[in-house]
Amino acid sequence: MSIALADLEAAVARVQEAFVYTPDGRRDRWRILAPDADGKLRGDCEDFSLTVLADLYGGAWGVLRALVITREAALWHVETPDDGHAVGELQTTSGPYRFDNVSPVVRTAEGFIASRPNYRWKWRSSPLRIVAKMYPLAAFAASAGLVVLAGIAAHLLFTAFA
Repeated sequence: MSIALADLEAAVARVQEAFVYTPDGRRDRWRILAPDADGKLRGDCEDFSLTVLADLYGGAWGVLRALVITREAALWHVETPDDGHAVGELQTTSGPYRFDNVSPVVRTAEGFIASRPNYRWKWRSSPLRIVAKMYPLAAFAASAGLVVLAGIAAHLLFTAFA
């Protein structure tokens, strides 16, 4: 299910309008943000990207399907002069586009890289890392040697709700 570029731009603008950067602290947990009592979305850069994707794909199951099963979306990790940072990427009908909480501008992958010369691109998150960061119990299952069973269960759940 490819998303139109205009829809991605609109989702980034909606999330950006309510987003307030709030670091996780020592335990970095990735989540889809829900508005607090003030209507604000409080989280960090991974949370921003996941929330944009949830806006586009209709919630957590759609996000996981886009990130893990179809790989239409990705989270890229970069080093900045100040710290680490996450950048979202989505395969749109116009090609791959990247976005983050720093700027409301959505750019092609190449344009985004060119616009941020101080970013050192590290890696694209693996599906297992994404699931483990969003659902810490999955990390426990993986560390207990249940990776194959967890993968089969995830596949069955994703196909059942697709």
